Amino acid sequence: MNQSEKARIIYVGAGTSARLAVQDGVELFPTFGWPKSRVEFLVAGGLGALTQSVEGAEDDSLQAKKDVLNKGINLSDVVIGLAASANTPYTVSAINISKDLGALTIGIGNNLNGKLQKIADYSITLNTGPEIVTGSTRLKAGTAQKICLNLISTMVMIRMGCVKNGLMVNLIPSNKKLLKRKAEIDKIISGK
Repeated sequence: MNQSEKARIIYVGAGTSARLAVQDGVELFPTFGWPKSRVEFLVAGGLGALTQSVEGAEDDSLQAKKDVLNKGINLSDVVIGLAASANTPYTVSAINISKDLGALTIGIGNNLNGKLQKIADYSITLNTGPEIVTGSTRLKAGTAQKICLNLISTMVMIRMGCVKNGLMVNLIPSNKKLLKRKAEIDKIISGK
């Protein structure tokens, strides 16, 4: 098995950023047929923090290190860290340690002067400015992060051959609507 057949996409975040990352990652299997075993999530406060706030978890750099090591992150992996402040200790630490372990790292933040973009192999700054409700980063910052994640994952899946002529050729149907869509895609692709 070559490196690309083992590569995982690992999303890292806290709070809203983590929730948005999970939204993006869980869609990779049904939309593009990307194996579930090759998508991982590091969430400050654990997966329970997706449905309720775990106060202080985003500040826990030591837990980030433990989580990275527990996932066995290595040079085959791509680790995407998101943080509106671009300074969230959990996310910054996870990206830093992942990079030290040889993973390709991407830092996505909404702060022009954040640490996250400075340490990641590839950095994306979404300069969304102040929120209309001060500090509520689920608004502009979160919306921009979701759009950014959609663009990245879609472009990667296109490059991986999961899309042909704008069609989701690896779609995994799980209901009647999607079964019909898959049949239509297969018909178009086969030319029948």
